[in-house]
Amino acid sequence: RSARVALARETAACNGGRSSARGNDCNRCNSAPAASTAARASMASAFEAASAVEFTSLGELFEKMKALESFAKTPEALSLIAANKRVKNILQKQEAVLPTIGLPNPAVFQDWDQTLFDKIKIISQRIKEPLSAQNYARAVEVLGQLRDEVDLYFEKTLIMAEDLTVRNNRLALLKQLHELLMSVGDL
Repeated sequence: RSARVALARETAACNGGRSSARGNDCNRCNSAPAASTAARASMASAFEAASAVEFTSLGELFEKMKALESFAKTPEALSLIAANKRVKNILQKQEAVLPTIGLPNPAVFQDWDQTLFDKIKIISQRIKEPLSAQNYARAVEVLGQLRDEVDLYFEKTLIMAEDLTVRNNRLALLKQLHELLMSVGDL
């Protein structure tokens, strides 16, 4: 929490690289004169995304911010950001049933459920090493590998199936996907 407060103070001290009577205390703007509005917006978005998950130091938060800011410029990011927003909305609307839903049950899978489940398992394994090494740029690159399966899943699958068992199983799968997408920050 104190790391968030310190970073918030630094961000508040930023005047976009412009000089003022009190000077400019923002190291990021000092290193890039006349920072553009888009750059400041990008930094704010990266801060918001990175600070939404646990971090232990300002250095860790800054590394997550850099990785997320860079990743946000990729086609994979645009797709996964939209998917994560959709997943969050679905899960929030189903908040009452989520505590009763366990892990996804492969015996109940239909159509694209198995494909997404398998990809989540693979990416969950691949992301462990970069996360433990705090290589967040590599970690978000690994998350980007989810793009095709996630896009297809939402294109081909009705999450809120009429069959309650299938629906709850899909919600459990989305819950796993959301936790994975939140590995570095709130995409």
